[in-house]
Amino acid sequence: MPVAILLMIGMVFSLLIVLRPNFNVPFEISLEEIPLTSKRKITLAVFVIAAFFLVFGSWLEPFIRSALELSQPIKNFDAVVAMTAVIILCITHTATWSEIQDRTEWGVLMLFGVDWCSVSCSKKREQAKFLLIPL
Repeated sequence: MPVAILLMIGMVFSLLIVLRPNFNVPFEISLEEIPLTSKRKITLAVFVIAAFFLVFGSWLEPFIRSALELSQPIKNFDAVVAMTAVIILCITHTATWSEIQDRTEWGVLMLFGVDWCSVSCSKKREQAKFLLIPL
């Protein structure tokens, strides 16, 4: 772990040296008043609830499983939470499916998917022990 921290600090300094940012550029801050409509309130509520379920999913999943009277653990609980949030956004008409398709950063989702698959493969092949990754 200390090696990773040292490498990260070294990378930040090397990027600062190579890219040399100009911090003396003047800029103006303009604040825009955005009204909080009912659709925005629903979207905010869905996002906060989904974030809560994603963060505390390992603790909440057993309670949800017992409430639904399921005998097996819910596989891919995070994916179930994410898809439920998308479905709720579509049902409440805060977003249409075409808007979701057009505005979704599919590259980011692919990146998370590849990361998820590599962690899963590392667990199965016990590479995590070799890489000293606590999983």
